[in-house]
Amino acid sequence: MMVYGKIYRDSSDISVIELFSDPEINVNPYLVTEGADVTLTCDTRLAASREQTDLWFAFYKNGRKVQEFGKSNLHTINSVQLRDSGNYTCEVTTQSSSVRKTSKGMDIKMTGSALKPAVFLLSKWRKILTEESVTLACNVESSYQGNGTYSWYKDDKKIDGEHRVYTIQSARLEDSGDYTCELRDSDRSDPLTLRVRDDLVILQSSPSPVYEGETLTLRCHHRGGYTMQSSTFYKGSQVMESYYGDSFYLMNVDKTAAGTYTCTKVMRVSNIPFADSVDITVKELFTDPDILLSPYLLTVGDTMTMTCHTRLAPLRAHTELQFTFYRNGEKVQDFGKSSRYKITSIQTRDSGNYTCEVRTVIGHVKKTSPGINIEIGEKTSGFPAYLIPTIVPVLLLVLFILIFTFRHKISLRPARKTRRPEPTVPTRDNSEGDDVCYSYINMRAMPPPGSSALSTTSSVIYSAVRFQNTTGDA
Repeated sequence: MMVYGKIYRDSSDISVIELFSDPEINVNPYLVTEGADVTLTCDTRLAASREQTDLWFAFYKNGRKVQEFGKSNLHTINSVQLRDSGNYTCEVTTQSSSVRKTSKGMDIKMTGSALKPAVFLLSKWRKILTEESVTLACNVESSYQGNGTYSWYKDDKKIDGEHRVYTIQSARLEDSGDYTCELRDSDRSDPLTLRVRDDLVILQSSPSPVYEGETLTLRCHHRGGYTMQSSTFYKGSQVMESYYGDSFYLMNVDKTAAGTYTCTKVMRVSNIPFADSVDITVKELFTDPDILLSPYLLTVGDTMTMTCHTRLAPLRAHTELQFTFYRNGEKVQDFGKSSRYKITSIQTRDSGNYTCEVRTVIGHVKKTSPGINIEIGEKTSGFPAYLIPTIVPVLLLVLFILIFTFRHKISLRPARKTRRPEPTVPTRDNSEGDDVCYSYINMRAMPPPGSSALSTTSSVIYSAVRFQNTTGDA
């Protein structure tokens, strides 16, 4: 007998959503000097539907682990030394290690006092008139102990000068350019641009860019020997100030102060106006803050640490900042130098919407983070409820496999000859019992197309026939 089988198929599209984003390592403060405390942060974000997943963090330097896996995404180095320099990475994993991701490396250089020097103007203005003098200074950290021989460059070409201060006594047009300095064992400074003009009136400004919270100073400067009437200052086409002085001050600037400024002066004798313009850039003093939370999954009795994370502009890296924290709009920690807020044994009452605020010491620049909602769960000894959506499908799949395997084994097991119980029948001299008829049938299934293999199964079919003599005849 031939048995033909059919194969049934179905398909389904499966999409896999990222559990958490690729981690990124950040360092605070941005410029790291010997002896300071440094905090590395491993930043990642969980998918919205898996916000309660417990993540673990580890940190590496040059490929070697420097902090074992734990719930904290912070790694602090107290009183760093030059030997702490290296390439740092962090790794994030789930508690079962089923998902694991590593950040890109960040080269962190712990420097001594020999930071990259910077060029400053001692005479304040970057734009001057011909025949005026200007003095530049090459500044490094006061505790620098390296070689004290300086080198000066204009437009990347070395010029005479071996001291910290470089002076141009009577400027010429060809003195315009980009000036840099260096020491023998240091990096070269960033350039400072000097402009020399052969005009009657120029608009001078405090060094650009100006940073948030600083004062922008504009000076409508004219050549000596000429008598001028009042100065008028414009931003774009809008008049900002008009008076007999030469200077205009804009206090506590923010990004809206950026733009093109113009000043005009009228010569008293001829009433001829002279004008000049300058473009002003206002840079961010520090980035908008974010709250970083460790650990992600919080229950009653845990220790919670929040970090108000921001980054200072490199050229203002030594600006002192103050931090404060709020819950549901109410202050829970006053302004101070610490960017962390810590609760050693949290309770359900600590749940709420948290924000942090960062400001300069004098409060001219303030920025507030977005809110983060924190729910403190009760400690339970039972199975975590948030794992049920993941575990239930797995259990159902295992149960299905067990049932399928069991039924498959039963269907292939050859029938055993069993002794059936004797039927109760009337008896004569010759007792009659059950007549059992056994039949052996070999069942052979046809192979699928393209296959020559045959599958043979032996089965036993039995029946019981009950004879009862009701006529008295044999």
